[in-house]
Amino acid sequence: MTSIRIVPPWHNHGPKLHYDPVYNGTNEPTNTTFWDKGVTIRNYPNQPNTVYLYHSDLKHLLTPDRIITVSLDELAYAQRNPLTPKYHHTDLSYPIFLRHNTKRQYKRHSHTRVKYIVMDGHTRVNKAILQHYTTIQAYLFTYQELDQLITHEFRTING
Repeated sequence: MTSIRIVPPWHNHGPKLHYDPVYNGTNEPTNTTFWDKGVTIRNYPNQPNTVYLYHSDLKHLLTPDRIITVSLDELAYAQRNPLTPKYHHTDLSYPIFLRHNTKRQYKRHSHTRVKYIVMDGHTRVNKAILQHYTTIQAYLFTYQELDQLITHEFRTING
């Protein structure tokens, strides 16, 4: 069993989390495909702004030989509401998206630094933990791969 524990949202975030659309799985339109969605990257090294990458930007990197198995103890992730339809329908067979915790800014229990940051798949991680999984399948994107995509997208947008 994993050492991660689920803390009720009112213990660590206050009652306002119950109204958060991301936590409750209501932030995404229902008529979008996986490729229309994307990932938001905050605190990215050498990038002062929040970065958003569409899944389609990562498509060329989503090959079976890149899937790894990681311990749930090594992940920084956001909590999701286990009482929502999105959570109920979450399919754990799809790998999550990870990046390295390059700045080592994310910690668990105020002292243990985690190895990876979840970019996509927070709901899958939450569900895996509640179902007593200890590992999960993931695509790991290196800093160099993401930096190349982000730099390319930044140049494309800004000319």
